[in-house]
Amino acid sequence: MFNMFNYLQLKGFKTSDLVRHFEKIDEMNENINRLLIENPRAVLKEIKISYLDDEKAQIHFDIDIEVKNN
Repeated sequence: MFNMFNYLQLKGFKTSDLVRHFEKIDEMNENINRLLIENPRAVLKEIKISYLDDEKAQIHFDIDIEVKNN
């Protein structure tokens, strides 16, 4: 199973950032794992992280999942 919290820590996120954005991170984590479980041929290719505001209060994830045919 994919763990978005560990991934973000590896990317340099501080614990305070993880706490501040917990709900959104948890939602994305659940969505990614659901897609990977439902599609056994799916591969998580990339996650782009950005903020929707200057104060970094609204985090945004652009997730690229590829489903391979064979």
